[in-house]
Amino acid sequence: VVLQAQILDLLRDLVAENRMGLLLISHDLAVVTEMAERITILRHGEVMEAGDTARTLSEQLHPYTRQLAQASMHVPARARTHEVGQDNPLLQAAKPLLHVESVTRDYPGRRKSLLQRAVPTRAVDDVSFSIDPGQSVALVGRSGCGKSTLARMVLALDGPTSGTIRFRGEVITGKSEAELKPARRDMQVVFQDPYGSFDPRQKVEKLVAEPLHVLEKRPTNAERREMVAKALHEVGLGPRDMDKYPHEFSGGQRQRLSIARAIITRPRLVVADEPVSALDVSIRAQILDLFAELNQKLGVAYLFITHDLTVARAITDQVIIMHAGKIVERGRTSAVLDHPQSEAAKALVAAAPDLHRAIARRLQEQG
Repeated sequence: VVLQAQILDLLRDLVAENRMGLLLISHDLAVVTEMAERITILRHGEVMEAGDTARTLSEQLHPYTRQLAQASMHVPARARTHEVGQDNPLLQAAKPLLHVESVTRDYPGRRKSLLQRAVPTRAVDDVSFSIDPGQSVALVGRSGCGKSTLARMVLALDGPTSGTIRFRGEVITGKSEAELKPARRDMQVVFQDPYGSFDPRQKVEKLVAEPLHVLEKRPTNAERREMVAKALHEVGLGPRDMDKYPHEFSGGQRQRLSIARAIITRPRLVVADEPVSALDVSIRAQILDLFAELNQKLGVAYLFITHDLTVARAITDQVIIMHAGKIVERGRTSAVLDHPQSEAAKALVAAAPDLHRAIARRLQEQG
């Protein structure tokens, strides 16, 4: 959000200095309100409403405008963490579900000259945290702070330089793929780039069913199609989509395919790297409801990597703020975001766009 604010300021300056027009295409109504004087709201290729941005979004005369505004600030109904999965003995057996202890990750540096030694780059620096069964945790920080590197280590896609990661009470660092297979059954991921994480030559049925190979009992072809159809239905798609290729979907639809692939095995932990960033606000609200439903019914725990503080507020119990590879602040999500203590957290909160605040400011400017 800090980098986003800088880019938006740059756009404002370029428009003013060069007397240019700006056509901003966005799902983010708060950003639109901050940037645009007029707004046109489209649905299925038709204009639903158009006019002054602040007045259109404050009056919300069209039902679809109201739907978008409500979806932008949607908060799923969620049970408290200690109530999640009370009847599931698997979740009660291991606390914490994930435990990261003193993890560090260095990458080789570059030598400035033949006479100088290369200094390693430290992407993650002595990080420790835990996630309990059924708990949702947001990992928040500026671009390049080490969030994605940490997520890769949690998923055992990369190994730490030092430190230990335990999942379901067992150490997963340094293990072979065969040894990791039991953990893979209970751990899935939603990547930030849905197109890059799909094989474009494969159809949706095979792509969404990909995690099923880690199950102890392989499903039959009929069972596999049924499981894929159910997962697609849960993310707002249909059985007919099974026979399509990734390029036949929009960016938002491809992200829904990624989420379907992640939840098909009913994992205990989902690591989600910006899982709703490509979705419009209406679909985003549905996906957040889905995450909350799976959390409540199955006790699925989440590690959300996000720049969107609205998403963090809506779906997580705890928030971890990272800066320059270190954890600089952590605690209950509302407490940290409402009363940030570290400079890094204060900068994130200050830069995050807020729809209500943006509308009020624009209306005040207009008199």
